[in-house]
Amino acid sequence: MIQQEDIDIRQLLPVGTLLQSGKYKVVRYLSSGSFGNTYIVENTGMGVQFAMKEFFLRNICYRTAGGHAVSVSPAVDPEKVNIQREKFKKEARRLYGLTSKHLVHVNDMFEENGTVYYVMDFVKGESLASYMERKRQPLTEEQTLYILNQLLDGLDEVHAKQIWHLDLKPENLMIDSSGNVVIIDFGASKQVGQSGKYTGTSNILCYTPGYAPTEQVNQNMDAIGPWTDIYALGATLFNLLTGIDPSTVNPSALQFPRTVSARTQQLVRRMMSIDQNQRPQSIAEVRRLLASASSEKNSKLSDSKHKLAIFGLVAGGLVVALVLYLLFGLKVDVPGKQVVVSDADTVEAVLQEVQKAEQEVIRFDSVNYVQTALGECFYVGYLDANDKPHGMGEATFRDNRYYKGPFVHGSFEGENAFFRYPNGDTFEGTFKNDAFYEGRYTLADSGDYFVGKFHDGQPADGTWYENNKNRPMP
Repeated sequence: MIQQEDIDIRQLLPVGTLLQSGKYKVVRYLSSGSFGNTYIVENTGMGVQFAMKEFFLRNICYRTAGGHAVSVSPAVDPEKVNIQREKFKKEARRLYGLTSKHLVHVNDMFEENGTVYYVMDFVKGESLASYMERKRQPLTEEQTLYILNQLLDGLDEVHAKQIWHLDLKPENLMIDSSGNVVIIDFGASKQVGQSGKYTGTSNILCYTPGYAPTEQVNQNMDAIGPWTDIYALGATLFNLLTGIDPSTVNPSALQFPRTVSARTQQLVRRMMSIDQNQRPQSIAEVRRLLASASSEKNSKLSDSKHKLAIFGLVAGGLVVALVLYLLFGLKVDVPGKQVVVSDADTVEAVLQEVQKAEQEVIRFDSVNYVQTALGECFYVGYLDANDKPHGMGEATFRDNRYYKGPFVHGSFEGENAFFRYPNGDTFEGTFKNDAFYEGRYTLADSGDYFVGKFHDGQPADGTWYENNKNRPMP
């Protein structure tokens, strides 16, 4: 993924751009890679947001100032660009029609502005790589096996269509606020024909070190298959369980935390076997090995569900919600009840808190994507009964704006708030009606600052001071 500071915004579609005769409107830029840009777009007729990927080769494609059309550098062979363009279209076709909720879905593809676009579901969540970085610790065995079962469901459908993903890794696995895991980025994928042989025109196998087995690294096109993805899946499990980059270790000498059962360790080692013939040869075989690897620790999730049934809570949504809280700390939705859960280690402890809270308001330590008056943000803090930020929290926006302070039922409201713009300008003070109300605004480039009251978020009644010298500006 290309860092945002390396992006030339002149080479991006401006916010508000209409495509397909107004069917889609660009809402904001999301990210870029070597082969394209990704935006959030809105289907104007339905009022629904999607992610849209644009074919745009970095340092090869370009836009003229103020233009939308994509051109190719005259120094580059256009035929080579066309090959990559066709590969981009094949990626979209591979994803179209997939049904599993654990796979990203492509809904549309079209050509415009001299390039190709495809529209896919916008997964509101974060990658497992980002999740682990934020948590700063490996996942538990229960969390990892919960994720594994979802990934197996997704790969079942992909492999049934003779598609090999070839770039499974935590960065390409998204988890949303409901605990659903989605496989994304099929840019490296390959599809074989009925003969089982690859029939495409590109014989280059892209890969990520540490997550690719020998046959992929050695560009042995005839040797790739389900076992190639299974190696990457094993390397992903190893990373989730240990926090260690698999490219830094010998796959024949993997070490795990003591908390990981011997049977799960054995499963991962088998999946990461250097000899492709020693790995599980299909997703079905992985499932069989996983089932045979069940131990008391690995069956904690099933035991937890059984214990919930004993308590007489037959509502499936509550069962799933409580299990998700225990596994990931994700938001638990228990309508009509106030539940304050701290460091509960068992389902029984959570249930006791639920049963004590008949008449209270829901309030949870929560991590979620939420929509606010200042735009969509990644929110960490408390939620009210309507799932709106309420109380102290932190909000990080897609454009790197940052807020830390009080919320009142979804509004930025209260004292002792801190706000930072992407350019470094900061505000400290009181928010009212989602805007600066009273406090200090500091310019990052000069150090000059304003102290006083604001009107509609703009300095109004107060004084500008020069460069932190406590001296009013002339």
